[in-house]
Amino acid sequence: MDGTSVGVIAIIVAALATFATFIGQQMGKPKWVYAGASFILGSALLQCLTLVLSSRESSRFQQEIRRSNRTAIERDNEIQRLQREGLTRADKIADLSQALAAKNEELANYVSGGSSFAVIQPKTIGDSVEFLLRQQGRYPLYNLRVDVRRLTPEPLFGAVVFGQSLFGGRAELPLRLARPEIQELGIGENISVGRDSGLHSPSTDYLVWIHARNGWSQQRFTVRATASGWVVDKGQQSTRFFR
Repeated sequence: MDGTSVGVIAIIVAALATFATFIGQQMGKPKWVYAGASFILGSALLQCLTLVLSSRESSRFQQEIRRSNRTAIERDNEIQRLQREGLTRADKIADLSQALAAKNEELANYVSGGSSFAVIQPKTIGDSVEFLLRQQGRYPLYNLRVDVRRLTPEPLFGAVVFGQSLFGGRAELPLRLARPEIQELGIGENISVGRDSGLHSPSTDYLVWIHARNGWSQQRFTVRATASGWVVDKGQQSTRFFR
């Protein structure tokens, strides 16, 4: 039985005590007066019991509130922990995604050639010039095609040999190379693709096209005669790259 029920009984007993006392006084019956006094004492005892039960119930209610608060705090802490773990996992996933994207890009660059390129490094040997193809960059190159053309001294309206084309007022003569096509050019690799012995005084100009899987380039350079022999005129070199 809880404090509320005992309190109701105490109210009923108090009412009976009042009624019995009133009847006893009106009718001059001491027994009724004594009964009323007994009811008053019982009502007081019941009220004391009500206070005790109410105090216990209040204590239990407060304990329940504290337990509920602790549970709510624990749940909040758990939610915050899970949120922190979620953020940490999200950061880890983002880092892994970025690392995977970087590896995929690196792999794609190794397959395509990336930003690497190739150039012709001319090397004079006696009265001829050798064409050395050199790879430059972090990645190897694939499917290279080299086209070297000598710009002969003939003017635009002069005699043009059969098989030549005109370029900038000169005849453009494609050269027959020993290695016009190369499947792969490794990092830092330097190979000879051919040479030309048709040097003309005082200088000979060359136009080079290099095609690769990742793009192509155009290069021009001049070989000129000096007192000590043929040399590459570095001041006349130019290279353009296209992706």
